[in-house]
Amino acid sequence: MLATIKNYYSDDEEADEQPCIVRFRSGEIEVAYDYGGETRIWKGRESGGGHYRLKCPEIRGVATLHSFNDGHKRFEGSWTEVENGYLAEGMWQIEVED
Repeated sequence: MLATIKNYYSDDEEADEQPCIVRFRSGEIEVAYDYGGETRIWKGRESGGGHYRLKCPEIRGVATLHSFNDGHKRFEGSWTEVENGYLAEGMWQIEVED
């Protein structure tokens, strides 16, 4: 499903927005987007009622996503990652298109 991801960073870096792809498969979620010419893929399992825990091993990323409606159209959560020895953390919102 086509979607838009908005990232908010804990440091003073400006928030960004970009397209992404969200896939659902029997209790699992996958979020894929372009980052610097590479595709980043976060995968996770539902931990109950629209709540997910995700990982992106390439950047030692861990994240949460939560949907508070039955339609799974909007998700919010937090993330941390380590890339090139730098710890980054923030929040994200994902809006899935109809």
